[in-house]
Amino acid sequence: MPGVSEPGGRSVGLGAVAVTGAAGTIGSAVRESLPVPTEPRHLATWLSPRDAVGYIRAALAAPSSTRFVTAYAVSGNTRRFWELPATSELAYTPVDDAETHAAGVPGDLPADPAGVQAGHYAEPAFTLQHLRRRTGFTPSTPD
Repeated sequence: MPGVSEPGGRSVGLGAVAVTGAAGTIGSAVRESLPVPTEPRHLATWLSPRDAVGYIRAALAAPSSTRFVTAYAVSGNTRRFWELPATSELAYTPVDDAETHAAGVPGDLPADPAGVQAGHYAEPAFTLQHLRRRTGFTPSTPD
């Protein structure tokens, strides 16, 4: 559940840095790290394996003056709707762009930057099918 786990992870990480005084870099919110984008939404959210390695290396090599960074690790996609981290915070500039694979992505609906960022994965119908399968949970309906 990215909506819940991401802010919680950021808070814990920032708290640990504040309490211990340790240097820390956290790269949060890796989305689709696939060899190539496979659906229209990926044209905005894709992270190539090469760029994933680049972000990890940058986080590991961050100077001790970098206390805490939260960054969306995403390739330099033409259609992305997240800001790339400032190189002053995380010294990496992505080199790949999902657009080079756009012709091989089925469907014609572009990602909606004003819509839910998780796409159809955030819709109740998608989540509920997994809850029902794993737990037998059936939501009650209001009368």
